[in-house]
Amino acid sequence: MVFCRACGQEYYCVELLPDGSVIPHELGEGSQEGNVAYLYPGKIKVDNESIPDNWLTDVKGEIKASFKEYVDLQHALYCPDCNKLYIEGDKAHPQCICAGKVSVTIIPYPFKFCPSEGCGVFYDKRTRKEFNKLFSFGTVGRSTATDVLVSNMLNTLPKEEQKVIAFSDNRQDTALQAAHMNNIQKRIHFRRGMYYALKKQLEPVDLMDMGELIFDAYKKNGSMPAYAKTKTFSMGRSGKEDASFRSYLQLNAILELGSPRQKTQPNLEDVGLLQVSYRLMDEIAENHKFWESYPDLMKLDNEGREDFLTGFLDIMRYNTAITYEYLIQPERFRENVASKLNEVVFFHNELLSNKPTGYSDIPVDLKPILFVLGGDPGSYSVVPSREWSAKGMQEVWESTPLQETEPLHRSKLS
Repeated sequence: MVFCRACGQEYYCVELLPDGSVIPHELGEGSQEGNVAYLYPGKIKVDNESIPDNWLTDVKGEIKASFKEYVDLQHALYCPDCNKLYIEGDKAHPQCICAGKVSVTIIPYPFKFCPSEGCGVFYDKRTRKEFNKLFSFGTVGRSTATDVLVSNMLNTLPKEEQKVIAFSDNRQDTALQAAHMNNIQKRIHFRRGMYYALKKQLEPVDLMDMGELIFDAYKKNGSMPAYAKTKTFSMGRSGKEDASFRSYLQLNAILELGSPRQKTQPNLEDVGLLQVSYRLMDEIAENHKFWESYPDLMKLDNEGREDFLTGFLDIMRYNTAITYEYLIQPERFRENVASKLNEVVFFHNELLSNKPTGYSDIPVDLKPILFVLGGDPGSYSVVPSREWSAKGMQEVWESTPLQETEPLHRSKLS
């Protein structure tokens, strides 16, 4: 069994033999005896609205011949007793008389399109490896396997017995797994704080208020981590440590808006507990002055343009291309925030990158460009090429005033 990397829909990766038999196929390997295919459990039809535009002809909008098999999917019945697949309309292989046949839909190989409801992700020729489209739990690393096993054991044990002891004959592996499990616990604790901070809010919350709200939720529920470096027997912690921890929570709230890198650790948005929206989207969509230079978008109604903008901003958000000081200059985060806190509360290490993400409308065939996101809210600035590193970012950030750069967009979005 394999799973879509975009939505998690399960498929059976098999080989179909000439006599209709089915044998398992290892993801990513070549065909051994028959034709490789994926079996979707149940019957499904491709929604015409989810078909990629480049699969359609320019004149009549019909499906191109090379993609028809991915749209006109074959349905079949699988007999587990005979291990046979009976395709609808195939008279060469009459059905057996066994009961308990299962309906399936045959998805052609290679995997180019996920027909699952709400997904619709598609791939072109550039994505050649099946492992980049689908994943199997049999191909995970030790840490992910440990996550799955420990989580399952804790969920199935009675509440008073929810304890796990793991043994290893390798000291380094023990340290790695212990640090990994502690990191997961702290991340889950943070997400609980974020959930409770938003739970009683009647109106949408501004992103930049999340650090304060999560801090207050910890304090109210008596679950504040020991973030202060100050010992308990001293004169007490300073207000600077409180402010630093609020900043730390704020950074992680912003990182939480990105797409999670671990499929086994979905964030609040992935599980439907958090909904992200953007300010002024309706007003921008209604203002035709913004769209006069884009005739294709002018053809859309206000709702269509708002949907386009939201999807575009979601792409940037999933890659954490967000205007925030500590995302752009992580070295300042280490100096101003991390250095003032107890290291036992940290769980951001694998998410905070030294190479911030930026977007530009300048063609990619030009010389390399360094993108700086910052300055006025809702604006982006682009600066001539420098080394793509945190140090280079800091030099540009400190030496180049915003008004001296070429603006790509000046609309106030926040």
